Amino acid sequence: MNMLPRMMRKSPKKYIF
Repeated sequence: MNMLPRMMRKSPKKYIF
C-alpha cells in the first residue's frame, strides 16, 4: 500500500480510517 500515504497527503479528509 504505497499509494495510500501519497493520496492521504493530498486529501487526508477523504482517507480517514
